[in-house]
Amino acid sequence: MILILVKQSFKRFDAWATRNPKLAAGVTGALLGGGGDMCAQVMVEGRGVDDYDYRRTIAVTAFLGTYVPTIQYGIYTRIYDRYLTTARCGKFTPVGKALVDNLVTTPIVYMPAFYVTTLHIRGWELSAVKDRLRREWLKSCIAGCKVWLPAQAVTFVLPPHLRLPFMSVISFFWQTWLALIANRSLTQSQA
Repeated sequence: MILILVKQSFKRFDAWATRNPKLAAGVTGALLGGGGDMCAQVMVEGRGVDDYDYRRTIAVTAFLGTYVPTIQYGIYTRIYDRYLTTARCGKFTPVGKALVDNLVTTPIVYMPAFYVTTLHIRGWELSAVKDRLRREWLKSCIAGCKVWLPAQAVTFVLPPHLRLPFMSVISFFWQTWLALIANRSLTQSQA
């Protein structure tokens, strides 16, 4: 019974995402990315109502709800699908896209955008954001490769309308990990 319900729900989501790929990308990005931050704060960091950082969750949710359906959607559907094609990369196309995304796009576009946007929403001064990004950029990019290289080998085999929702599921765990990296060093620097 549960398996039938899951299968029917997936079919409905698939049909909806096919008709509304950007909306599906934005909604799943926001909900699962924000959920990952909530998980990091409550379950990993042990925060409660009194010390929960609501601005942090709002920042992650807002960032992913806007970045995923605009910038990331454009990169995946306009650039990767146009220039990293099977005709150019052969059977290694999914691996090529994963490598370009992790070794070029993430370090140059995603990480700076994530840090600048989320920390700015949280009220940080630009100079402090730059210092934090400079200190944590490499560590965050390496952590990203550990999560996203294997995940994207699967991502780029999926139909285009399911790529970003699938990545949003992985993003739940990634946001938890990124929040731990970013906020562990913040806690250590405040101590």
